[in-house]
Amino acid sequence: MRRSTHGEVGKRDSAYEYTSTDSNEDNPKGDEGQYGDNVFDSEVEGGMAGAVASVEVAQEAWGNEEGEELHHSGMDEHPAQYDLHEEDGSNYRGEVMEHEGGDGGDDVEDPNSPDDFRREYERASMLTGAAPMQYGQYEEDGVRAYGEEEEGEDQYDGSLLPPPVDRHEEYDDPPFYKTMTGRIVICVALIGIALCLMAIGIVQPWNKNSGADVQSGPTRAPSPPTSRPTPSWYINNPSPTRPSSSLTNEQRRRYQEFYSALVTAEQVSSPADMVRTPFSTASTTRDTPQQKALNWIAFEDDLQLKADEDPVERIAQRYSLAVLYYATNGESWLRDTGWLTGREHECTWYGLECENRQIVESANNQATVTVTEAMVTEINLEDNNLDGGLTREIGVFRFLLKMSLYSNKVSSRLPSQIGELADLEYLWIDNNRMGGPLPSEIGRMNSLIQMDIYSNRFSSSIPTTLGQLRNLERFSAYSNLLQGSIPTQIGNMNNLRELFLDSNSMGGSIPSELGRATALYDLRLFDNNLIGSIPSALSNLEDLEILYLDSNELTGPITVIEELQSLVDFQAFRNRLTGTISNDIGDLEELSVLDLNTNRMRGNIPDSLGESGSLEKLDLSKNEFGGNIPEGLEECTGLKKLRLNNNVLVGSIPEWMGDLDELRELLLATNRLSGPIPEELGELSQLNQLTLEFNELRGEVSTDLCDYNVMRLSADCEGANAPVECQCCTACCDANGCVQLSGVSATARTAGLG
Repeated sequence: MRRSTHGEVGKRDSAYEYTSTDSNEDNPKGDEGQYGDNVFDSEVEGGMAGAVASVEVAQEAWGNEEGEELHHSGMDEHPAQYDLHEEDGSNYRGEVMEHEGGDGGDDVEDPNSPDDFRREYERASMLTGAAPMQYGQYEEDGVRAYGEEEEGEDQYDGSLLPPPVDRHEEYDDPPFYKTMTGRIVICVALIGIALCLMAIGIVQPWNKNSGADVQSGPTRAPSPPTSRPTPSWYINNPSPTRPSSSLTNEQRRRYQEFYSALVTAEQVSSPADMVRTPFSTASTTRDTPQQKALNWIAFEDDLQLKADEDPVERIAQRYSLAVLYYATNGESWLRDTGWLTGREHECTWYGLECENRQIVESANNQATVTVTEAMVTEINLEDNNLDGGLTREIGVFRFLLKMSLYSNKVSSRLPSQIGELADLEYLWIDNNRMGGPLPSEIGRMNSLIQMDIYSNRFSSSIPTTLGQLRNLERFSAYSNLLQGSIPTQIGNMNNLRELFLDSNSMGGSIPSELGRATALYDLRLFDNNLIGSIPSALSNLEDLEILYLDSNELTGPITVIEELQSLVDFQAFRNRLTGTISNDIGDLEELSVLDLNTNRMRGNIPDSLGESGSLEKLDLSKNEFGGNIPEGLEECTGLKKLRLNNNVLVGSIPEWMGDLDELRELLLATNRLSGPIPEELGELSQLNQLTLEFNELRGEVSTDLCDYNVMRLSADCEGANAPVECQCCTACCDANGCVQLSGVSATARTAGLG
């Protein structure tokens, strides 16, 4: 029996057990009964016979009447036991007895006293070999605590029993493994050992198989549609793998068939990227995207393609998508619905578009059998937190028309296998971290229409094979680390409309062969190290609308632009250009932006400039232009920015400038202009910058400008004898420089801009 609570003994199930409600003083060890279960269980049958024999001996000693009375005390029904277990041979009262042939003790005065009766009774029990009968134990009020008889039966009145005695006896502690604490410790230890064996694969209670075909790893649990697939232990474990015997024969066969199809036959992947024999003791699992993808399609893929039945190209497609997932840290993607989960076709995965195509199902020397299958035609994973690199398996998608991976963290080189994508039309991999040289194999992508690789870290020179892309319409490679010269083969690209090579480190001169790319309408070569003059062959680009050549080291005149009849925006500032602007520039009826600032040009600005009325921005500042402000600008009612500062212009400011209602910037400082400041300038309500300082002007700046949002207004108004009076200038200047003032127009102050 176990104690229900500390210090209290529960009821026994046996008919010979008792219920005790005494405190722990009667049972200080809290064990099950006084002696334990073995005493009660082993001596029950002998107890009855022993009790009868004891009575018979007692009758002989003290007469039949006392024996009869003892016999009728109910011993036939309640055999008892008496405690004689002390190692020194004394009974519970400390009295020494002779077990054989000795006296019951010294100083025995009355042989008929209760104590003498008790000693003789115990001696008789020992001589007969019967179990000694245990006398009832009394509580303080004299009532028996156990061994009570039912009504109507003769009961022993206890007149011969000794008074209650203290039974606080000490016994040897049971073995630890028999105690409750020991049993709990043993159970916990056994459970821990079992878990360790399961973890290392020796014991697998979930596997119903046995023998050599026991699988070594648990099956991957189904994941929700948007969850990340959980790689199994053999994918991420860099330590030596378990022996191949841990796999079933079927698993080994599947793995080797996929390996043969993807590596040996089709050469989709390199054998260096994965092991030939799975879980061999002679090799370690390679922690590569290819190894992970092969393990997935062989062991974990719920679709369970069969290498000996399904078309190899279909298998290669699903496998290569898994490689892309692992190679770009698919678990961190922002959107990955369907990827590597479930039994659905890979064309249902997020970002993929497919179309039916004919692929080879089987082939031999006699015939080739084809089958219609959904094949990937678009990969749209832009702005999806792809972090990693592209691998050679990208070349598997031979039906791909569009690859959009821009605005991610792809950091690898562009694989040479990209050249296998002969049907690819749109390659958008801009705004990533890709680097290294561009592979020459890009010249095999004959269907390419747009190639955006800008804002990356591509280096080295542009391969000359780029010129083989006759269908390419846009090549955008700005903001990279490209070096070398511009390939002359670009001139062979008859359909090229946009060429963006700006913000690189390219040198050399602008190749005249560009003049043969007659479809060009947007050419941007600014912010490089280009030298030499602008080739006259560019005049053949009749459709050219945008030409950006600024921030280089170009020299010579700009006469070529006068023949570009479609030119809308020409910017060549911050160069070393020389020469003049011809009157023929007026023939450029579409010209809206002309920016030649910070060069070494001179001569008068022709009046024909602006006669078309299309100019919106004219910046000729920081040159050596002379003469008057051209009258042709009066026709440019849409002019927004007019920057003629830092030249040697003469004459006065024309009054018609007040009619340029759209004008926002009028910069005339640091010239040789003279005469009064026109009052009409006060009508320029859109003006936010007006600079008139360091000229020979006089008069008053219109106070109407103080009511506009003019953020920068400066004139020669410094000093008591200043030639110009200005009430709301932000800077007043004289021969010694300019003084910044806090004066801001009323409108600017109201708007909180002052």
